[in-house]
Amino acid sequence: MTAAARVVYDDEQLEWAPLEQAMRASRPEDRDVMVGDFMWMGAVDLVDGRRLHLFKHTDTRRYLRLDAEGHAYALLAGDYRLHATPGDAIDDLRLQRQFDDPGFDQLSVINAFVGGKSVVP
Repeated sequence: MTAAARVVYDDEQLEWAPLEQAMRASRPEDRDVMVGDFMWMGAVDLVDGRRLHLFKHTDTRRYLRLDAEGHAYALLAGDYRLHATPGDAIDDLRLQRQFDDPGFDQLSVINAFVGGKSVVP
């Protein structure tokens, strides 16, 4: 665990490779999470010299914090702690998986959506 030394918001520091790597390393059941579901919000330089890139999920507004190697971190009480796997970090996004709904196969999809999330029955 380690603390932040400074926050970087310079768009020239934008780096998508850690997110792409984390998406490739995620579990098969997390494959509905895509790079396009995130916004780059900045980076944090840790006191030990590592840089974490901050990616906000567009729906849940929760963050993936990834280093250059694609390792994911949680922010707990002001300290950054390593997640065991990228999948654990994805679980922390608290995504609602509409396709896991037992009644999903009974819905009639007519290419119309309400609020961008719910399939119209």
